[in-house]
Amino acid sequence: RVCRHMSRGTGECRSVRRRVAWVGDADEAMGRGMPWLLLVGILRLVEECKEGFRMQVQEIASRKTEWSERMRTRRRLGTPSPNPNDPHPHPSIKDIRNKIAIVTTAVLPWMTGTAVNPLLRAAYLSQKDRDVTLLVPWLAKDDQHKLYPNGMVFDTLEDHERFVRQWLKARVGFQSKFKIRFYPGRYAPEKGCILPMGDITKYVPDDDADIAILEEPEHLNWYHHGRRWTEKFKFVVGIIHTNYLEYVRREKNGAVLEAWVRFYNQIVARTHCHQIVKLSGAVQDFPRSTTSYVHGVSPSFLEVGKRIAERVRLQPMSDSSPATQTPRKTVYSEPFGKGIYFLGKVLWGKGYKELLDLVAHHCKSHGRESLGVIDVYGSGADFDSVTSRARRENLPLQFFGPQDHADESIWDYKVFVNPSLSDVVATTTAEALAMGKFVVVAKHPSNEFFSEFPNCLVYETPDEFSACLRRALSSDPEPMSDEWRRQLTWEAATERLLQAAEARDDLRSRVTDKFVEDAIFNVHNSLIRVEAIRRATGGGRNTMEDPFDSVTTEREYRPPLRVPHLAFFSELVRTRPRLSPRLAPARRKLKETPVKSR
Repeated sequence: RVCRHMSRGTGECRSVRRRVAWVGDADEAMGRGMPWLLLVGILRLVEECKEGFRMQVQEIASRKTEWSERMRTRRRLGTPSPNPNDPHPHPSIKDIRNKIAIVTTAVLPWMTGTAVNPLLRAAYLSQKDRDVTLLVPWLAKDDQHKLYPNGMVFDTLEDHERFVRQWLKARVGFQSKFKIRFYPGRYAPEKGCILPMGDITKYVPDDDADIAILEEPEHLNWYHHGRRWTEKFKFVVGIIHTNYLEYVRREKNGAVLEAWVRFYNQIVARTHCHQIVKLSGAVQDFPRSTTSYVHGVSPSFLEVGKRIAERVRLQPMSDSSPATQTPRKTVYSEPFGKGIYFLGKVLWGKGYKELLDLVAHHCKSHGRESLGVIDVYGSGADFDSVTSRARRENLPLQFFGPQDHADESIWDYKVFVNPSLSDVVATTTAEALAMGKFVVVAKHPSNEFFSEFPNCLVYETPDEFSACLRRALSSDPEPMSDEWRRQLTWEAATERLLQAAEARDDLRSRVTDKFVEDAIFNVHNSLIRVEAIRRATGGGRNTMEDPFDSVTTEREYRPPLRVPHLAFFSELVRTRPRLSPRLAPARRKLKETPVKSR
């Protein structure tokens, strides 16, 4: 039966055909009473299996020896033994000797949170004498035209890296020390995000694979086929940025999609992360997770806040005694020249539906003139539909293109509104607070960190939204104290990250959980490699293989070329040097046939 399938060239016995030796004439080997000639190849296959088993036994023995030596060292030094359920303890993220790789799903000049925050995180972690590598996606020129603002296109990786470092230096004020590496990605317009292509774990050398910080681990691993992150790295931390459940809930059959996305996010994050950090309670639950706001704002926004604070004069109240003297805030010597603004990607799920509904309610209840004009900055897939509804309802909204939040044209605004309910934590809200503005936000878990700041006005109903706007327009923001200002810095955010991402025994997986996670990973890795499944679920065509050979120049981390899987007969006539003369015509025909035709 094996010989019959081998002669047909079918795919049922591909693994056997690669290993079985071909001896003698092809017609005789096809079984004219001589199938025993295959015995040599079968014996060779058995020997290879025995050799592989022997190597596995040696590896297990070496691990056991290493573990015994580690335990003897711990007993000699008097250090406590690790968790018995985890014989290989995770390295500490606080140890500066451990190398850190930060992997994210976006890159500048796309001004989104997953492009800016991981970049700043890498910069401030590298300031503490750490070896840090940042992995960001590289897009083909067609996708760059679609995604990057103002028609920006980069021809080489060097040009793109140079732009990122120049932007970073202007934002933080110091020279960064971390490394930047690119992995291939593609822009998925139906999802509004960038999806990785190929196995991106190989872009970090094994010698540098100590700790990985996956920004949006569920997003990175939706279509990941390849090496498991927890096998590549000693310790993997996932940081949840996006509330995907809020997005799919707005679509058709939202309840069904929400249940599926919730389940799928949990299994991919569970199998690829040792520990998960949620920025707020606005996201779904994940196993082995903790909640901490580990983001900050760049110093440029804090500098703007200091300049605005200098406009305010503080003088004591004349009717108070020195013992109970309370500072009284007077008006600005240079008042704010602009009123209300909103800045964000123009998608209905990014707060624009809520913004238009709240503004329409305010105009209906208090009149259009009481609000003034709200300036809106941003671009996105829903720009036309959002602007058309605003014009149709005659709402006092003026739309501009995308704008950097630190641009001088934003400084003079007094009030920032952010009615979004889909954010995990809005970076723009933190930046507006750092610049000394009023921020008007909804009562939502995503705004819990900001609600304690004195200039944060929180509403629950449309009427409260109108009341917050009237209060903000009729009064002046309070200058922030040094304590409040430090809470927004990246130095404080880095300290919160090191504390939240430290390996904890109560968040370790049990032995039974590891078996379940191994099974989940194997099933997911087997299914996601099927091209039909990838395309049906939105992964795109031919996205499992690495396309970097055709879009990049020579780099030290360029992946090796892929060897196509040829049929057994093709491998036979191309690789075997001594063949029967009867196969010569077939060999000549194979050489003349184009590769795509095969």
